[in-house]
Amino acid sequence: MIVEVQPIYLVWFAGIGLTLVGALFAGGRWLVAQLQQRTDAQMAILINDSNQWRKVESDLTNVRLELAEKYVRREDFVRSQSVIEAKLDAVATEIKHMHIKGNQP
Repeated sequence: MIVEVQPIYLVWFAGIGLTLVGALFAGGRWLVAQLQQRTDAQMAILINDSNQWRKVESDLTNVRLELAEKYVRREDFVRSQSVIEAKLDAVATEIKHMHIKGNQP
């Protein structure tokens, strides 16, 4: 038994096949476009976050520079305060000696 296919059916099958291939191609292009849009949106978010982190880093660098100019470490303060107190003690001792010598004839 040989099935004879009429030429009109071949045209229909070819048309249906081309339609399916075209639909798959169009669907693939649509999916790629959606993927590209999502990727672009995520990249924009990442670039925005990156710029914000750069700003934060710049602000922290400025704060560190300001602290280096204005902040005195505790050890340095104690050392300088000790020097000042030693000088004041020496001046007080000198005044005391001068007062004692001034009272003696």
